[in-house]
Amino acid sequence: MEIVSVALIGIAAMILCNCCKEYANWYSAIICMAAGLCIMFFMAEKIGSVIHFILEMVNIVNMKSQYVEILCKMTGITYITEFAVNICKDGGYSSIGSQIENFGKIAVLYLSIPVLQALVELIQSLL
Repeated sequence: MEIVSVALIGIAAMILCNCCKEYANWYSAIICMAAGLCIMFFMAEKIGSVIHFILEMVNIVNMKSQYVEILCKMTGITYITEFAVNICKDGGYSSIGSQIENFGKIAVLYLSIPVLQALVELIQSLL
């Protein structure tokens, strides 16, 4: 059960962070980032399986792979943004985290432009 490993990594990192805060706050930030990266490695295998499944479904439905690629990029942006924002907030830099979050929102919006264009073209063809 990988969830047990992930939970133990998180709990161990939390305990180490609390112990290191007495000495230097930057130790806890490094431990927090390292734990987050370890957990992301656990997620990498699962994400690969999900992407493989989605690509199989795309082939069955005959949907444009461009839209699936956009969806995967959006998902990646949201996960990376969430990770970075939480690290910033844990380090006491909420304003930087908010700016990262805003950039992530704009990046997702920017990626969605081709999908919105296709939707508008579909609506125009129906009218």
